[in-house]
Order: sequence, then structure tokens, then C-alpha cells
Amino acid sequence: MILSRDFINYTETLSQLVNEENELNQDILAFCFNLFDSETFIKALSILESGNLFIYVFSPLPETNEKQNKAFPVNFYENQNSNQYMKRIIIKENNEQDIVFVDLDIWYCSCEEFNRQYKETMDDLSSLLEKKQELNTSQSRTMYFSQPPEAPKDYFAKIPASKQYDSTCKIVCPHLLAASILLQSSATVFQHFLTKKETCYVIKVESMDEWLRLQCNIVV
Repeated sequence: MILSRDFINYTETLSQLVNEENELNQDILAFCFNLFDSETFIKALSILESGNLFIYVFSPLPETNEKQNKAFPVNFYENQNSNQYMKRIIIKENNEQDIVFVDLDIWYCSCEEFNRQYKETMDDLSSLLEKKQELNTSQSRTMYFSQPPEAPKDYFAKIPASKQYDSTCKIVCPHLLAASILLQSSATVFQHFLTKKETCYVIKVESMDEWLRLQCNIVV
């Protein structure tokens, strides 16, 4: 699946995935089922509910009390794009030995599906770039005439180093979609899977040695 942004604000849409009762919003679920490739979206939800998504966060300064420790996941979510934290997203697949890692900051997943799609995309790069240019031209005209100046930014599939937050032509696999729903939608969605469902986990790493061992194990 390749994202093709038209007039949809993905972040705004996904932020409504959890309603005021802290339950999944069935209307938004149905909308997302059609917005994304249905199989990809179903697999992404399964990952979020499987208990196999782990976010390791390097935080060298230990929290000083129990209250601060409990607030750590929220602080991480609010400051995840600052220099305060380094994170590594790991998703277990069929067993303990079969894992993939996701890097939202460069929009990359180590899974076979993402890399296969990437290769196929590179083989057809010229037509993809032409399509992106056509979409961007159409969007800028529409935004000039119809969008309010204070329209909310869409951070879904963003690359922080870039000022451009569009998702056009970005490849999507279930792992990237799951991680992005969790970390690029809203604090409400983030907390739903962390504290209510308790199926996604934020694990704090305070030792640099432990952090480096984690990276080595992933690479190997």
C-alpha cells in the first residue's frame, strides 16, 4: 500500500479513533477501513492489541518519585520529537526470535513487506514522482482557495527533519501504520492502548550500556 494524500488529514482522523468513553470509535474504524488498505489496517489494529509492540526509550535521568514514574509515558509522548528522548520501536512477530523494528523518524520498517514495496517503488520511480508532483500541484491550488489559514497540521507519516508533512507516495506496512496510529495521532489514542488495553508498552532504559546492548541485539 502507498499513501496518496488528497484532502484527508490523517492525524485529525486517527485522533478520533478513541471516543470520550475511552472506547474505539466504530464510525472512525469503518472510515479508516476504507481510507487505508483494509488488510493493512486490520493487521495494524491486531498489532496494537496483540501485546507485542514495545517502545524502548532511553532516559538517562531516573525519575525521582513514584508520581513522576507513572507520568513518564505521558511525558515521553509529549516530548518524543525533542532531544530529550531516544526511542526504538520493536514489534514481535510469530515468536521471541522473530522481530521487526520501526523507525517513524525516517519512515522505515525492517519487515519484508516494506522492503519489497520499496524495491518495487524504486523500479518505477519516475512515474511515482510524476504522480506526487500532480497531487502536490492539485493540493496547493485547493488549499489556496478553500482551506482555512489555521487548519491543523497533519503529522501522520511525517519526517521530523523536513518541514513538509505530507504523506504522498509513502509506503505503508502494518507495522508502520500501527506505530503511527500510536505515536502520531493523539495522547488519548496513545493512553488507550497503554493503560486501558495494556497491549502496548513503553519501557524506560536508563543505562547507556543496556541501550547499546539493545541496539546490538536488534542488528544481529
